Amino acid sequence: GGQQQRVALARAMATNPKIMLLDEPLSNLDASLRHSLREELKSLQRQLGITMIFVTHDQSEALSLSDRIVVMDKGYAIQIGTPREIYFYPISDYVAGFIGKSNILTRVGETIMVRPEDIKMAKNAQGDYTISSIVFMGQHTEYIISAEDTTLEVVVVGKENNNFMQGDRVNVTISHQLGQMGNEDISLVPELK
Repeated sequence: GGQQQRVALARAMATNPKIMLLDEPLSNLDASLRHSLREELKSLQRQLGITMIFVTHDQSEALSLSDRIVVMDKGYAIQIGTPREIYFYPISDYVAGFIGKSNILTRVGETIMVRPEDIKMAKNAQGDYTISSIVFMGQHTEYIISAEDTTLEVVVVGKENNNFMQGDRVNVTISHQLGQMGNEDISLVPELK
């Protein structure tokens, strides 16, 4: 598995390039092989000191392999930054949705972005939200919760809070750790002009 990718990479490196363009090199691989080759690529790039331009639509590849990310839309660079900057401080709802899952909420005069993992739920018979969907993903569980005019996605990692059931009423709190780099309660997402 992954031999074609390894051979193509070895051939490209035989000329000792200063820059390499990799266009979706891992896209045809299964998840576990993609993960191991991603680690090999990262290690090889660091050892050889080659600049690699890695084109991908896979957000986990972009976040894990990159020193800098360029998010493109319709041929234009929308945001350039480190993986942490792009993830925690997206400049638009497009970037927020493209790099990771996000809940985009509008309140008077501003739009806020809240990552699903930054929302905590607690069962409450009079809670404002109802769990409408539960998807167990192994290392985490994804919940869709709804109130009158709001639907949120919530991600719970590990075994924590795995006793929720569809139809349960819950209250939510937003983590004060949101926006780790600056310790803001929320990340503002300016509208793209």
